Amino acid sequence: MRDLAAFRRSVDLALAITSISAPSTKVTTRMFREVAASLTRDGTLIAVLASLDALHYLHDLAARLGRPLRGAGRIEGDVFVENGERQKFFTPDEIRERCQECDLTIIRLEPVRYPWRLMQSFGWGYFPRYPRLWDWYLVARPG
Repeated sequence: MRDLAAFRRSVDLALAITSISAPSTKVTTRMFREVAASLTRDGTLIAVLASLDALHYLHDLAARLGRPLRGAGRIEGDVFVENGERQKFFTPDEIRERCQECDLTIIRLEPVRYPWRLMQSFGWGYFPRYPRLWDWYLVARPG
């Protein structure tokens, strides 16, 4: 995804489900630009982007309730680190910035929520009385 030159302006539908997510902001920004540049004039990008704000919410919730998260990794700026792996996470404002830089019009940007049982299986806690964690669902088109 770092070099999609062979696909410039030839893709009608790009699906990027938690795949625009390199170990750094710089590389992730390049990946975002490459995917956007691959779209035809009438193409559509459908993406799920990992949510940085959901991670902050999770860590704040666990701290507030006095329930340490042993498996939930840590946040370093806008990068999530877990088990030695680094992954770029996004805020809605950053998604809007990336889209604007790539001349993409956002059609939809909304949370996609995950069940607490699933989060529990990842070691990310179980807080069923609180709003569920989310990633960002994006639909965008050139122009």
